[in-house]
Amino acid sequence: MVHPIENSNGTLRRLLQQVEDLHQKSADFLTPTHELQFRTKPETGDWTPESEIIMEGSGGEPTRFFDLNDVAFSQVAVDAGLDTKTARKLQRVCPEEYDGVMNKLWQSEPKKKLLRTHLYNSNQELRYTQVGNTGVARAWVSDKFKTFDNHNMLNATLPAIMESDAQFKVVNAVVTEKRLYLR
Repeated sequence: MVHPIENSNGTLRRLLQQVEDLHQKSADFLTPTHELQFRTKPETGDWTPESEIIMEGSGGEPTRFFDLNDVAFSQVAVDAGLDTKTARKLQRVCPEEYDGVMNKLWQSEPKKKLLRTHLYNSNQELRYTQVGNTGVARAWVSDKFKTFDNHNMLNATLPAIMESDAQFKVVNAVVTEKRLYLR
């Protein structure tokens, strides 16, 4: 049975499925920066530079490769004391030097960071052809960051909204790399 809050397009149902799918792929890694590597991917044809974080395997864990989305790239740059525009230019103009600076900072000024990711599963087509990609780094935040995602927020708020006498109706909804919008 469709709940009265749902619209005729099934927007809420699709949003809940999308948020659940993302939740199932989510993995957070609390890691010291000196155990990570920053790398700009080698040029391939129509090249727009893209970076990745490599987390070396240890204790039976495999080495993991995470492509950086725009949010994570910006957060890594700002954490290193660069604005995003400058970091993008350095990545494009002198990628090897940029990678070297980032890795030097991570080694010489180690700190713990929370790397928030979405992991690829074995059935999912990878965005890149490079073998070994594990997933996408979606955020680079403090080790004190409270992990509260869209999944948690919807589970905490939707029951009250659905049981309300206000007769709410979903108009539209979308999930982006930064936000969940529900109107």
